[in-house]
Amino acid sequence: MKTTSPRLAVRATATRVLETRLQNADELPTLPVFLSIADLVTLTGMSAPTLRRMELAGEFPRRVNIGERRKGLPLRAYAEWAVDRCVAMATAEEASKAAGKGTTEEAA
Repeated sequence: MKTTSPRLAVRATATRVLETRLQNADELPTLPVFLSIADLVTLTGMSAPTLRRMELAGEFPRRVNIGERRKGLPLRAYAEWAVDRCVAMATAEEASKAAGKGTTEEAA
């Protein structure tokens, strides 16, 4: 019997929910939906300090004030960042493979 950790199960569920919401960008709610830092940790698998560092460095969207003492990231901003990051990672991977093939051919 295969067992998964509760954290992985929560992450998988959150990812499925987000993917369902993002299947059609036009279906995103018109009212803003905000993700807390805990939601972002679950969705990305990154730690809260890492997300904050990325946010300060401009590598992750900035959270907005949604109350006196509460910040959140709009769902749409997260979705756009996630898509951009996936595209950038795929492009880098393709470039890396192409560079690797070029060096192999030169060596032969």
